[in-house]
Amino acid sequence: QRFVENFTDGVSLNTFRWGIGYQDDSTGNTWNMADEIDGGIKLQCGTAATNQAIYMSFMSGTSNGTVTTIPIKPFSHNGSVMIAVWKLNSITSAVWSGGGFAQDGRGDVAGANMAYVYGGTGNAKFTLRTSNNGGSQTDTASTVNDDTDWHTHKIECKSSTVDYVIDGLTAVTSSTNLPTAKMAPIFNSHKSGSSMQIRYVECYNT
Repeated sequence: QRFVENFTDGVSLNTFRWGIGYQDDSTGNTWNMADEIDGGIKLQCGTAATNQAIYMSFMSGTSNGTVTTIPIKPFSHNGSVMIAVWKLNSITSAVWSGGGFAQDGRGDVAGANMAYVYGGTGNAKFTLRTSNNGGSQTDTASTVNDDTDWHTHKIECKSSTVDYVIDGLTAVTSSTNLPTAKMAPIFNSHKSGSSMQIRYVECYNT
């Protein structure tokens, strides 16, 4: 299982592959190709609710709810890689956005079985979140400051660790609360008015 998505068709999201979910309210949420050079796809939250969120995964159509079952999860919890190029559009303490692997669709990217990187929460660092089958989470902050620049993020799920590499440099290795079930790629922007952009993602099993 391997796929590559460049988000460069200049028109819209490939809905044969991707679906959209949201949390609390969908008013004002948009998911369009960014009107800029190499801008990729932009996930934009509306402002109708404080905890409003938008996320994108291997789903059909659009879905709302605290937890949405992702129907297609082709990537192994202990032998898979995601390489993605994305950027945050805000890094205030009220916002968080990111990408990685997850079992379920949630705007806040909580719950069971995930390996996910986020920034923009006010802790000033890109942070790796892992979660086991029971939903116990571990957040491990890197030493890399989060910002609004483009970065290449790599997450590798192994048998006894999840490794996070940013721009070619290992930032975090976590061995606590690792996922134990198959997962799908997910990207999200969480909190009123937040947004992020993704221009490339590649996932494969090792």
